[in-house]
Amino acid sequence: MTRARLVALFVLGLLLMNFPLLSLFSREQLVLGMPVLYVYLYGVWALVIGLLIWLMERHWTTPPEEHS
Repeated sequence: MTRARLVALFVLGLLLMNFPLLSLFSREQLVLGMPVLYVYLYGVWALVIGLLIWLMERHWTTPPEEHS
């Protein structure tokens, strides 16, 4: 089950950092003094890392017989 979730997280990261969505955030506007695209990229990057940490912590805290 964890392997499937890791693959799903990888695919989610690819989709969020791919052309169609990146073009939506490629603007001249600033958020907190940074271009919108940079804020989006750092936010997605932090989100994927946070989800990965949550997923792996959850995996290591379950009993071994529930691992797949």
